[in-house]
Amino acid sequence: MTLNVVDLSNNNAPSDIKNYPADAYIFKATEGTNFTDSYCDKLVQQCIKRNIPFGVYHFMDGSNWQKQADHFINATKGYVGKGLLVLDYEMYGRQGTAIAKKWLDYVTEKTGVKPLLYTSQSVTNEENWSAVVKADYGLWVAQYASKLGKVGYWSTVAMWQYTSTPYDKSYFYGTRATWDAYAGKKGAEKVSKPTYQKEIGWYKVVKDDVFYKEKELKNKSGWKTKVGQTIYIPEVVNYGKTTRGKVMLAKHYRYITLNDNYLKKI
Repeated sequence: MTLNVVDLSNNNAPSDIKNYPADAYIFKATEGTNFTDSYCDKLVQQCIKRNIPFGVYHFMDGSNWQKQADHFINATKGYVGKGLLVLDYEMYGRQGTAIAKKWLDYVTEKTGVKPLLYTSQSVTNEENWSAVVKADYGLWVAQYASKLGKVGYWSTVAMWQYTSTPYDKSYFYGTRATWDAYAGKKGAEKVSKPTYQKEIGWYKVVKDDVFYKEKELKNKSGWKTKVGQTIYIPEVVNYGKTTRGKVMLAKHYRYITLNDNYLKKI
């Protein structure tokens, strides 16, 4: 399943989230060491009142990373454990991946919640993010295209911002429970992070699952697999057909399972 997400800031001058229909929202909270977005809290409160998933982000600039992190923490402390926390890393805030990781680690230590990293698809390939990936920070990536390209060291993305027209929109790869788990919400169901199943080969289904063909994610369509089935990823003619008694998926498409631990390589 996917959630349709809209992210808003003072640039949109939003008054009510109902004017931006979506399943979930992310709002700009802070930038640098002094700026706090005046629209953020009223929009967060609308989400809380309507029980809609939300998140907040910090736009990094070129100033001291720790002062920026403290500014974000102080401005958003009322949202911790309720909404996603995000570091926006782009443009004049690109201080290097080591600095980005320091910010992420510090916010994690102070809040108990791992933030997501937001950046463009090109930046994931221009800088060395191996330490950030190793530390298990999820990725919200921006690429305005019909298909998401390679995202550096990450094998998966939590969210894909696919357009800025007429405003920023993203696909979140998961359910409300997945969102709540990323947010560190108390009592949230423990769920596996979304995974691109890229490796070609045979797998045995160890728990009922649903596979999503990448180009159909926006339509929330999927193909169900059952315990005990063996599937081959990703090459054969038509899904639903069998070859040598083996169930296979369709040719030429990348498939996504939200529960990679439901498969066992054979």
